[in-house]
Amino acid sequence: MSISNITASHYLNHRSLNIPVDPDARVLFVCGNNGSGKTGIAQGIRLALTGEPVRGLKYKNQLSELVTQGEKDGLFAVTIQDGGTEHVYRLSLKTGNYSGSSPALPGSWYPLDPESFIAMPTADRRKLLFQLAGIQLKPDLIIKELVDMGHDLDRVTRVAGHLRAGFDAAAADAKTAATEARGAWKAITGETYGSAKAALWKAPVPTSDVGSVQELQAAVDAAERTVSETKEQSALLRSHAAAHMAAESAQAAKGALAENEKSLGELTGQRDELAVEVEAIRKAAQYKGGTTCPCPSCGDILFWNTVGVLKKWDEEKPAMAAPQAAKMLDSVNASLADLDRKITRLKDHVAEGRAAEKLLGNLPPMPEVGATRAADTAAGQAQAALAMAQADLNVARSAAQQAAQADERTAKAAGYHADVDAYTTLADAIIELPVKYLNHAIKQVQGYLDEASKAFGTAVTLGEDMELRYGTIAYGLASDSQQWRLRAAIGYALAIIGGLGVVVLDKFDVLEVKSRGGVLGWLAKQTAVQVVLCGTLKELPTKLPEPPFQLVWLEGGAA
Repeated sequence: MSISNITASHYLNHRSLNIPVDPDARVLFVCGNNGSGKTGIAQGIRLALTGEPVRGLKYKNQLSELVTQGEKDGLFAVTIQDGGTEHVYRLSLKTGNYSGSSPALPGSWYPLDPESFIAMPTADRRKLLFQLAGIQLKPDLIIKELVDMGHDLDRVTRVAGHLRAGFDAAAADAKTAATEARGAWKAITGETYGSAKAALWKAPVPTSDVGSVQELQAAVDAAERTVSETKEQSALLRSHAAAHMAAESAQAAKGALAENEKSLGELTGQRDELAVEVEAIRKAAQYKGGTTCPCPSCGDILFWNTVGVLKKWDEEKPAMAAPQAAKMLDSVNASLADLDRKITRLKDHVAEGRAAEKLLGNLPPMPEVGATRAADTAAGQAQAALAMAQADLNVARSAAQQAAQADERTAKAAGYHADVDAYTTLADAIIELPVKYLNHAIKQVQGYLDEASKAFGTAVTLGEDMELRYGTIAYGLASDSQQWRLRAAIGYALAIIGGLGVVVLDKFDVLEVKSRGGVLGWLAKQTAVQVVLCGTLKELPTKLPEPPFQLVWLEGGAA
């Protein structure tokens, strides 16, 4: 990614500014006298690409203060070339709104203002460095790494909720879990925890002399079968005796069966004849009259009734006059109903007779005298034996349950002991993770800082405390020129590892004249980033080759 054009309109003292950037230039050197607007260009690039307020402004609604005095609106625009695609970041200073194509920048914007990175709180600098180095501190990824290291997923998941509060909080929770596991071990064993003791501790197991649960269960099963068999025998004998008592009344029903079947047949025949008579009387009572005439084809007499239906007269002529039929209808219906009731009773008697006949035909043998009482006695004895076997089984089961509980206590105690060791180890691993991550991230950054160090003649380092040092001098104690070198080095590193590919460096003029050549030589030779360099000079340099340099002289708000 690189800047291909910079445009400003009514921005600070730049009423109209347009800087096309040579694609072959690795260093865009913007220079001029004091007050010519160089810092405004450096800040404007950051403003247009990020929307971050500059020049002491805190909020985007204050951007209108950057509009040239007397004008209603202004803009600052930066055109970015990304591969074969061009994006325009055009920011209105009045509204703070973008126009043009402006996708999110890759990586981080801090290379556009390295001093802002240095001013960040240490924790934020570390977090940003992790992100740019591709180290993701998302809890799910940290969980995966801890599990890959061999830690149990459930234990890791328990402490994972504290990772958002930091590694120290998660490690503290793991230590708390270890303490809780010690307390749980003590609660279940009743003893004071000790690592060696806990590794060997077993709960006492009670014993029983009644036999094994399996043997006693088999005895109970056999006794239950005996009880079932004796009860079945007793019930069978009782049912045989009851059948013989019922046979006495069944004899009468069987004796009347033939007569009842005969009577049922006779009444059924009478009922059928009466039903025909009733139907004829009903039709006669409903007769409405009609017209008769001979069939022109066959000569049969036809009847045409009052609703237009043509039938043979022999089939439709009434058996008697309608008034006479109406008078007889209730009487014959009553006779028919009486026959139906008699037939129903006879059917019941026939069914009883047939059942009695079947019962007498299948009558079981009569039990011998005393057989039923003997069967009842055997059933009672079997029930008593079952009760004794069940009592022994209950004792054995209780002993087995106590033994299982002892085994369970032993297993739980072993589990709590394992938790103590595992959570303690997990806490140590969590504490070591930030150092591991940080060393990895710093190693990436330090490689690029070393490139800058060669140009400066002094080592630039980033320590585990996230402090930049020029040799042994911390940034806050360094001179202006040393601080500039530190900003240049960290901006260069951040632009590469973050993928932004652009560094903006202001106040080049703080460097002493004799050391400027080495710095410019480094910036010109490197090919990893595009550098926008701003500095106060008395006149436009004449010895810098174009490319890799593109020189821009600002004067009177114009380039």
